[in-house]
Parts: sequence; structure tokens; C-alpha cells
Amino acid sequence: MAKILLSLFLFIQISIASKSFADVMAEGWYKLLLGQQHIGYIVQRFEFDTKKNQVIMTSFLRTNTLGGDITESLQSFSTTGFEPIAYQYSILKGKEATLIDAKFTNGNATVKVTEKGETKTHKYKVPKGSFLSYYLGYVMTSFQNPKDPNDKGIKVGRSFSYKAIAEEDGQLSDGTADVIGTEKINGHDTFRIRVKYKNIQSISSLTGNAETAQINQPLSGHQVKIATREEATRGFPSSDKSLKTLFKTIPKDSPLTKVIASAVTDAAPPAKETSIEPAKTLPPKLGVEPDLKVDEGSKILIPPGKGKDPIAPENLNE
Repeated sequence: MAKILLSLFLFIQISIASKSFADVMAEGWYKLLLGQQHIGYIVQRFEFDTKKNQVIMTSFLRTNTLGGDITESLQSFSTTGFEPIAYQYSILKGKEATLIDAKFTNGNATVKVTEKGETKTHKYKVPKGSFLSYYLGYVMTSFQNPKDPNDKGIKVGRSFSYKAIAEEDGQLSDGTADVIGTEKINGHDTFRIRVKYKNIQSISSLTGNAETAQINQPLSGHQVKIATREEATRGFPSSDKSLKTLFKTIPKDSPLTKVIASAVTDAAPPAKETSIEPAKTLPPKLGVEPDLKVDEGSKILIPPGKGKDPIAPENLNE
């Protein structure tokens, strides 16, 4: 197993080597649950490469037999306006491996998928304003209405419509994200966001720093919950070697795991004017660029020239 995992990570080491100038924006560990059963864990990190002026997202997932016996890794690169640059994705299900190497240049995507020793290449146009699906939280919290400098961040009642590239298959899909209320997670303020993407509906809890506190998929019973490293990996063999290959350093626990005094209140009711300012952990000039606009009638974020196009993402695969 160790040799198989190591071979999966070799194809992303070239891009990983450029990370020495990166500042961590957010990182943390998550428990994967099916009902009340612990079936796996996810560890993630978002970084800003100060040398290349890029945002880097790195993720590792592992599940047990009940969760499908899956090992998954991802590293993606985007501009400060969240335009996709490239990503490398690998998944091992039992002994079956899939590798995806995607690059984006001048609005064109080239996605190479390798399965069972065969590589297929897919090419397509990427509409202006599209982004890699794992960046949805940063796109939402960084939003600023170009017509109103005071209209920014997330507000209860606001809906976002977008096009995002699903890292697990390289395909472009439509999505919607509706901000339906607020909630306390370990005493930390979060927004409850109903997302639908690739026919999967979920409820996410997102902070003002674009950190995901939890995700629930009511229909499937899957949950993703913020946790300490010890909680997330309990019962699983060590993956330290693979994690160091992928992340260079093992990610720390998220501050969201620490319970703060206000945690006595489990949830706050939706408020009409509740809002979150753009993420304070973002480097200067990082945020949505003018290739996205607001429909003033319904406050829906849509790509230029596109209509209201429902559907939205669940970025963490079970």
C-alpha cells in the first residue's frame, strides 16, 4: 500500500517543490461520518504563494472499508482572482488508481485522465468567471459588488450562481449556493449555506475567513466535521510519510476546533442584514475580479452573459 501511495504522489512533486514561498491562509482536519460512524478523514490547506502570486489548495482524504477504501490527494493552483491555473488529482479505490493532470491557459482547459494504464485527453473552453470547485468559499467571502463598495461578503438571503470545475473528473458544472442562516460551531460564527452541485445537495457552515466548519448531505447521510488531527485520524494507520510528501509539513489543527465562550449558544436565528466581511486572511488584492457580476434584482452572482443557472457544490467527496 505504501508503495502504491508513494507512486500516486510522485506525479505532483514537481509542483509541490515550488511551495517554499507560501503563506498559510487556512488549514485543518475533518472527520468523515456516515450517520454516526467514523469512516475517514480529510486534511486541507490553503496557501498564498508570495513569489508566484498564486493561491494553492492541497487536500488529502482517506477512508476505511465502510467508506469505500479510498485514498485521495489533490493540489490545485489559481490566480488571486481564482481563475484556474492547474491541478493534479489522484484517487486510489482499493487497487484501482485514477490520475488527473489539468492545465488552464487563455480560457482553454486540457485535462489528462489516466486509468488502467491508459491516458485520455479532454479539451474544452472555460467560460470567464469559472473556478475550481474547492475555492467556492473564498469566492463567496471575497465577493464585492462592483457597483456598491459597501456591498461585500456574504449576507443571509443572498444567492450565488456560478460555474465550477469538479476536480475529481475535470468537468465544468453549474452550481448555486444560497445563504440560508447563521449558526454557531464550537462558539464560532458561521453561515449556513445550501449548495447544489452535480446533483448533490448539501448544507455547509462557512466562516468569514472562508473556512468550512462542517458539511452535511441529508440524502446520503454523509457528514464532514471539523476536528483535531487526533480525532480525525483515530483508528486509522499513520499517513505521515504521504502527508509530508504532499504538504511538505503536516497541517495543524484549525482554530475552529477550540471551543470559545459563546459556544453555549448552538445556533443563531437568520438575520436580514447579517453579513460577513471579505476574508481577512486573504493576501492583498486577492478576491473576485470584475469577470463576475451581480444581478441587482435577485442578488445572484452570475458570469457575464449568462442567465440565472441553478445548481451548486459539495466540494468534499465521500
